[in-house]
Amino acid sequence: KYEKLLAQSEEKTSEYKLQLMNPELATDYPKLMEIQNKLDEEEKNQESILERMLETELELEDMQEDNRDGK
Repeated sequence: KYEKLLAQSEEKTSEYKLQLMNPELATDYPKLMEIQNKLDEEEKNQESILERMLETELELEDMQEDNRDGK
C-alpha cells in the first residue's frame, strides 16, 4: 500500500520538476510559485509516507519479537 502511494507521489514530483524547467514558464512567476508549492507539498507527503512505512515496519518487528518471546 505505502509503496504504491510513494510511487504515485514520486511521479507527481517528477512531473512538477519537469514543469519548473519549462522555458515557457520562465517569466510566469505566479505559475512557477504555484508549481513549486505543489512540489514542496508532494515532498512533504513523501516524507509522511516514509515515516508511516517505518512505523509499520517497527510495529511488525515488535510483534514478531513478542511472538518469539511467547508473549
